Amino acid sequence: MKIFHKIVVLSLCLLFCCACTKKNQITIQGDIQNAEGQYITISRMNLNELQVIDSVPVQHGKFALALRPEDGEYAFYQLSLRKDNALTTIAKKGDQLRFTIDAQPMVKSYCVTGGHEAELLCELDHQLSLFIDSVQILEQYYYVDIENDSLRSYINYCYLQIKNHHKEYLKNFICQNPQSLACLVAFYQKYNNGKFFSEEEDRDILMFIYDNLSKKYPHDENVKWLGKRCS
Repeated sequence: MKIFHKIVVLSLCLLFCCACTKKNQITIQGDIQNAEGQYITISRMNLNELQVIDSVPVQHGKFALALRPEDGEYAFYQLSLRKDNALTTIAKKGDQLRFTIDAQPMVKSYCVTGGHEAELLCELDHQLSLFIDSVQILEQYYYVDIENDSLRSYINYCYLQIKNHHKEYLKNFICQNPQSLACLVAFYQKYNNGKFFSEEEDRDILMFIYDNLSKKYPHDENVKWLGKRCS
């Protein structure tokens, strides 16, 4: 009985240690297609720089990373195979993110579970991908008969409709998730050099985001940066 009791106590201690370890780290793992033998790199996205943290090989279509952040605040991270093939996510201590990704390209195909903020960011990426797909179809028609003024005018009209529709989606996203850091990404989302919001023309939305985020994340560097933009 004494031996059994020691075994039980030891097992409980191990379980407690594992639980504490998970609380103090971020685990990121997943399945990825079309990237066998390549390295997937994770970097922390600071305000003015991209800080590489770790890099692991993709083996048998899988990858796994564990991070030990210094604090318990949310931070933005980039997962990349190359500079031109990457996705952005967000996590804090205790999050256990699991990805399903197709490497061609990553940002258009991935899904993530295990973190509400990361899932919201994924939703934004998917909606932007739908917008881009629609724009690229219009571009194909545009260049088929570029001398046709009526067609070009109609395509421009369609583009503005699609852009306004996406902007309305972003507005609704911000209103429905006022205390999510993903709202920062929603406001500054853009395609090529075209932005959906303007800091001057959409200042009411920008202030709405800052007022909500500053209450929940008063020490977050991204929120402090936003405060300077609003001042």
